[in-house]
Amino acid sequence: MNISRLFLFGFLAVFNCASPATETTPDADLGIDSGKDMGAKIIDTSDDLTAVEDLKETDVDREKYEMCFADGVVQVAQVEPSILDEISGIAVSRSQQIIWAHNDSGDEDGQFYAIDFDGKLRGTFVLKNAKSKDWEDMSIVEQDGKSYLYFGDTGDNDARAGNEGRSKVRVYRIEEPTVDLSATPNVAIEIEDYHTYTFTYPDGATDCESLFADPRTGDLFFLEKKNAGFVHFFRAPKPIDGSTTILEKLDGIDISSLDYPGSMTTAGSISKDGKWIVVRTYNSVLLFPWRQDETFSAAVSIAPIVLPVPREIQGEAIDFADLNGESGLITISEGVNPAINFTKDTCK
Repeated sequence: MNISRLFLFGFLAVFNCASPATETTPDADLGIDSGKDMGAKIIDTSDDLTAVEDLKETDVDREKYEMCFADGVVQVAQVEPSILDEISGIAVSRSQQIIWAHNDSGDEDGQFYAIDFDGKLRGTFVLKNAKSKDWEDMSIVEQDGKSYLYFGDTGDNDARAGNEGRSKVRVYRIEEPTVDLSATPNVAIEIEDYHTYTFTYPDGATDCESLFADPRTGDLFFLEKKNAGFVHFFRAPKPIDGSTTILEKLDGIDISSLDYPGSMTTAGSISKDGKWIVVRTYNSVLLFPWRQDETFSAAVSIAPIVLPVPREIQGEAIDFADLNGESGLITISEGVNPAINFTKDTCK
């Protein structure tokens, strides 16, 4: 990272009140699992691959794109229903004005919710007979004219603590429900038609809180969560219902380095056009451009664009979104009535 980049971050920290600089706070002081914070948004270069190439190759262009987010984070609403007090995963609908969300723990097995951009509850749903050992993230993807939601039952605190951990993890997939805004939102609607995919890791159990669904191929990607240091991505080709797949171990990122600031990875997403990958940690948002002619591993091998983050209690949810004609990222924290935060691309 060159001096000009360091100056840019310092400038934003001093003058951008809406987007405070990332602050590393000892976990013991916070009284939570790990640091905290969150925030930011995507840059749409449409079909301009030259812009993406410049972004990858020069710090000057990278700084230009970082300035697209210099206006920082805006709170657009608060989540109203108190039952959503531990939001760990969100997915923003591409066709409805809906944010899908689920809690980390404490709900009935297989339960998730629909809220609107004003934070109001619009629907309660449950996957009949599904298990919720530790749901940590969700993803949305459009393929073959249909929209699908994926739920990652992949959390494993025992493995992260050095204990035995889970022998298998699961991902559930459903066709995205249509939300009936006239229905009683707190009456759970049962969903019986869903797919269950089972996975194992090649080197034994690991904790994972980040799930990515590739809109171009249907592949699933996972990112492990560790207390510090190097974390690996894993890949599953478009899975087969009822089978058990050994995940392919990929390269990863060093979240303790200057290029990857953060404290434990908690969520991730791929934009609907497949051109951007975002990784969320407790106190950073990392954005990677993804060219059509390169692999996922190649895309995340470069230093990311570090985006502004809001101050949050424990940020574990992020997704790309279009809000009132503006593109960006929505983030939500755990806690009762958390803020719905949005960081937009002012260059678009």
